[in-house]
Amino acid sequence: MPRLLSIEETINIIREYIEDDRKKQAILLNGEWGCGKTFFINNKLIPQINKNKFQIYQISLYGVSDIEKIQDLIYEKWIEKVVEDKTEKFDIVSDALIKRIELLGKNAIKFLENKMGTDGNVADMAKNMLEQSIGKDKKPLLIFDDIERCQIDIIELMGFLNNLSENKEYKIILVANEQEINRDEDEIAMALKYEIALNSRLDVENLIERKNRNVINESQKESDNKINREELAKITRHYFGRKTTYERTREKLIGLTVPYSISIKESFDEIISEYIKDKNVQKIVEESSQDIFDLFEQEGNRNLRTLIVSFIAIEDIISSIEQDRISDKVILRDELKTIVLYTVYSAIRRTNGIDEYNWPKNTRYGCVNNRLFAIQRTKIYGYAFVNEYWKTQCIDKEVVYADIQKVINQKVESKKALEQTNEHRLLALNSLYEWYLLQDDEVKQLILQMKKELEHKKYYPQEFKDIILTLMRINNPNFGLITSENQKQKGRLYDSTESGQFVGMSLGKQKEVVRHQYEDWEIYDISEFIDLMVEYLNESENKLTKEMICVLSEDKEFAYEYRCLTMPLIEMIERDELDDAIVDENGTKIFDMQWNEQLEVFCKNNSLEFQKQGKFLSLFEYNKLIEKFKLASPKEISFFCDAVENVYSFSNLVDFYSVDYEIVKAICKYKMESLNENKSRTKEIALRRLQADMCKYANLLKRKDIAE
Repeated sequence: MPRLLSIEETINIIREYIEDDRKKQAILLNGEWGCGKTFFINNKLIPQINKNKFQIYQISLYGVSDIEKIQDLIYEKWIEKVVEDKTEKFDIVSDALIKRIELLGKNAIKFLENKMGTDGNVADMAKNMLEQSIGKDKKPLLIFDDIERCQIDIIELMGFLNNLSENKEYKIILVANEQEINRDEDEIAMALKYEIALNSRLDVENLIERKNRNVINESQKESDNKINREELAKITRHYFGRKTTYERTREKLIGLTVPYSISIKESFDEIISEYIKDKNVQKIVEESSQDIFDLFEQEGNRNLRTLIVSFIAIEDIISSIEQDRISDKVILRDELKTIVLYTVYSAIRRTNGIDEYNWPKNTRYGCVNNRLFAIQRTKIYGYAFVNEYWKTQCIDKEVVYADIQKVINQKVESKKALEQTNEHRLLALNSLYEWYLLQDDEVKQLILQMKKELEHKKYYPQEFKDIILTLMRINNPNFGLITSENQKQKGRLYDSTESGQFVGMSLGKQKEVVRHQYEDWEIYDISEFIDLMVEYLNESENKLTKEMICVLSEDKEFAYEYRCLTMPLIEMIERDELDDAIVDENGTKIFDMQWNEQLEVFCKNNSLEFQKQGKFLSLFEYNKLIEKFKLASPKEISFFCDAVENVYSFSNLVDFYSVDYEIVKAICKYKMESLNENKSRTKEIALRRLQADMCKYANLLKRKDIAE
């Protein structure tokens, strides 16, 4: 594979080619969308071209649909050059006039023709461009950008451009993503080719593979006759040839193809200076430069446009933070770098067509790429306000300040608790963070050591999550032995501590293991470690919060598996967090109350407290609720419906109770007849009301980002 050219090498190759009068054909600067081709032309190449030898006309063909329009554009550029030479005749600034030419088009040109005495039609003016505007000593250099976005038939376009280069002897640089030009230009023609390729009378036996040449029955024969996408393309190429129209005609026009794939690193400093004006923000980004390079590499992205968009967003966000209000400047600096990296990460996701993260209610910060196969050095921490910025490009300064201050407060407390004494540094977990770099026997010994340390209460609650995640990864025999995860990134983050997101899920069968010699690696019983954590919390004044134990992940199965393991800890937290809002004066919790008038009144009186909690029906255990529906009388179901109505009494439910959506939807879709074993008419009436209410609430609770 040939090495990538540097910016300097690319400039020299193009400059030497256009300065050689023997070379008449055009140059193609070829690169993927967003890789920085236009930036290179404007900021690197044009400043290096000899202005005494060439008059440069730069034209975008984006959306241009006929040749006459290209001639109009050439003429506009010529008028701009004339304006540059003759501006002294007017009482206006040259740059301002040129911008009005671009904006007003032919109206501005007509005005200038009258004022300057440059009469004639577009074709004549374009034809005489060299003689009238740049003299005999300068050659026109036409730079045509966005070739693949031009709407003109490829044969007609290339014929026109070839006439300019071959017959008019204009130097031409084409800027394009050749891969997109190579796509078949006529979709209707392609559809007809596919239809012909599927004709049963064609002899295609030698072109496709059949699993069963000797079929036994008709069903096998029908199944065997199906062809896949690759086979269809193979048949089409066989009968209609491989080359597109562009491939068959490019050799006459294009004499040199220069691949453009400059690394992000090479353009980084110049992008910073051009797109970030705040010197303090520039410095923070520069300090994060290596992490940004690593992130682009990790995500397989070389899109310069993504970097530019990221930098604009970073400056908008960081400039809005009133840093004087935050006292701990050291941790603040770290959080600013977190914002930088997460903004770049989310911009890359947008470029790749992945939906924005939609954060669970009341969750504003966390590791967003937690998954079974994640490793310590690739974790990305993010803030919800970054995603909110992408949606509206607006910033609520107070929200940003509150989010950052909360995280800093948590980290200050954590720092105090985790003072790295020599003894604590030697704990096994610190060595197991990157266990995959150790020897097998060393890993097994460290796990046993970690368990003993947990028994002796050597760890803090803040470290429980890392212990569990580390053991989950060690237990999975496929970790590090498969090349990628079969996981679709949908943009929704699942919070392991929110029960409403996992209604109806079960752990199911064990995932298939890749066949290798490490299948018999010892599986450690994580529940034993969890039991030690519960015992620790029962005997200690230290508290565990949901923020400490919560995992955010796009991988719903992973989040659910982690939730199941940590349920004893989650139940402890929820017991501690249950306040007077969900306990009556007798100490009875809401999910244990009788379904009568008392429940209805209790829910009505405490509706504001439920709003603060951000949940209501998800406080109930789904399976227990279903069992209670089976045993409940029509009157009890009616009281339950009235109680729920007192809480869900407004139209914008999604703003307060979005975490209840899954459980409400599950009840809505439940087969109500199975809850009425005695075929009671009155109970059926009550159940129908229940289902209708739940379906109504489900529609109100459904977030726009959730697809069925």
